Amino acid sequence: ILDSLFATNQNIKYSWNTFTHGGAVAAINASVTVADSIFQGNNTSTRHNDGHGGAIYLNGGVATVTGCRFCANVAHADTDGNSIGGFVRGGAIHVQSVPQLLVADCLFFTNLVYGDLASTHLGDAISGRQHGSQNRF
Repeated sequence: ILDSLFATNQNIKYSWNTFTHGGAVAAINASVTVADSIFQGNNTSTRHNDGHGGAIYLNGGVATVTGCRFCANVAHADTDGNSIGGFVRGGAIHVQSVPQLLVADCLFFTNLVYGDLASTHLGDAISGRQHGSQNRF
């Protein structure tokens, strides 16, 4: 992905047992390079389950993100008044099981994770889970 604009994309699901990952981009077991791009106002939102990566969700593979701007991206999950809620990670980027990640020369501002259960919110800009030791920011 080179010199692209991703604005106001949404990945929204409000049914039980449904995850939402990646408001603009989701890649699973793929090598991903994103350069000189803008991610603005993208959103992933779910009810009763996990929502990761308001702009980008990466699971597996190798990734490089350089020279990008991430503004006002949101990852959201709520419980609809019940006690069952999901984890919310990575307002801009969430990586999971990515053994090699490079994020360089990027600007992150006003990205947000939120939901009903405050203890489940991680990483307004970037969050990671089970990724390797070769990751650089």
